[in-house]
Amino acid sequence: MAKIYLQKQLIGSIEAWLPADEKAQEITHKAKYGKVMCADFSFPRNPGNHARFFKFLRVTFDIQDHFDNFKHYRKWIVMKSGNYTIITAPNGYQLFDADSIAWDKMDEEKFREAFSECIDAFLKEWGDRISREELMEVIDFS
Repeated sequence: MAKIYLQKQLIGSIEAWLPADEKAQEITHKAKYGKVMCADFSFPRNPGNHARFFKFLRVTFDIQDHFDNFKHYRKWIVMKSGNYTIITAPNGYQLFDADSIAWDKMDEEKFREAFSECIDAFLKEWGDRISREELMEVIDFS
């Protein structure tokens, strides 16, 4: 099984998914005409948004004064935004684990939602230090 990238295009009045790169071209070229393929569709992450998220983390880490460790801050802001998993230990104790924002763990739609929730969580805690408008400008969302 191969992972390939396709691009939706309009050819005349027909919508078609066409290979988006060389690897996809090679794989789809091997299939005979009329062959049915199975696909799980997801939209790849926008690298610009991913970069903006980490810029948001760096900027807001410098604004807040509670965390000394960037990794701890990153996990906290993700969990504070509601993006976490609860793990119940055998003794009933609950552990909270920040959801991963890794490329292969979250599609673009979910990532945008999580990013927005992280901005809201930060502003709820430290919004007296920077306005939403200022923050959006600093992280290049203006």
